[in-house]
Amino acid sequence: MRIYILFLLSISVFTNCTESNETTTPTIAKEIAAEPASTSWLGKWERNEWQNESDMEIKSINKDSIIFSISAISGGHMGDLEGTAVVHKNIATYLNTEGGDTCLIVFTLSGDSVITVDQKQGLCFAGMGVSYSGKYINAKLPSAQEQKETLLSLEIFNTTEQDSLFKNLVGDDYDLFVNSTQLTSESDDLDSLHATVTASGVRGLFTSMENIIMIDKKNMIWAAVIDGDEVLYFTNSSAYKNKLPQTIESWRERFKEYEVVYK
Repeated sequence: MRIYILFLLSISVFTNCTESNETTTPTIAKEIAAEPASTSWLGKWERNEWQNESDMEIKSINKDSIIFSISAISGGHMGDLEGTAVVHKNIATYLNTEGGDTCLIVFTLSGDSVITVDQKQGLCFAGMGVSYSGKYINAKLPSAQEQKETLLSLEIFNTTEQDSLFKNLVGDDYDLFVNSTQLTSESDDLDSLHATVTASGVRGLFTSMENIIMIDKKNMIWAAVIDGDEVLYFTNSSAYKNKLPQTIESWRERFKEYEVVYK
């Protein structure tokens, strides 16, 4: 009889515990519901990387999510993306599996001045060589303004002396060389001038935006750049004032129809 009473008491305790858990579960779920996203996400953001610029706008907040649009370029290629990213604290995650491409992007907010974008997976509707990754600065801040690049900052030249000498040689056409510099490679010196040869071009715009620069240890320069349907040629070498080095002739094989202008 004593055992039977204990058995009934055990069933009663178990039943009460079960009913208690079922009653409290919805309350707990409400307590751990996601917090709304911070308004610090809102606004326009800019990635100022040479020939790889990008603009992002976070237009609104919907509870624990941000609604964003982002446009990026790499030379002549571009990409555009719009979507909704789910926010947890200072990290927002965007995932899209449509169109046979799994696009995964993580946004990290630092204060109200920087968002770091990490394109972890997928092309995300962007052209070849285009990425959304990088550091985006709040467009309201002075640091978001684009810095003027030079052939020294782009590491075509090693010294300020070389860059200044080149500016004096090419004059107002200096920006043609800067603007056509993105993808660079070293080429062979076919003339045995003991020169370092650097050929550059813009992604997606080769034969329209390209240049080549040869410079030796004595700062002798031979250089050419595409300007429309012409090739502008510059040198401080008297022996090559009116003729192209074979290295530059080889470089222009793909656009021989362009007239050479000796500057």
